[in-house]
Amino acid sequence: MKAITAIIVATVCLVAFYILLHFNAAPLLTVLLYFSIPITIVIMVLSVLLDDSKPYPELDNEEWGYQDKNKDELSMF
Repeated sequence: MKAITAIIVATVCLVAFYILLHFNAAPLLTVLLYFSIPITIVIMVLSVLLDDSKPYPELDNEEWGYQDKNKDELSMF
């Protein structure tokens, strides 16, 4: 599942839950959505973290990966 799709599905579930709760919809449907929200959030987080559609350069010996600063200019805390 792509990250954008997971974000859209999680958002739709959260908005649908709020709308059903606000309009006093069927309790069974509201409870089912309530218990499915954590699952959709976990799936969304995993799909965003594991998304590799954008290539990122390897850091090699660069500890922090700052490409706009010289390594010697970076100091310790």
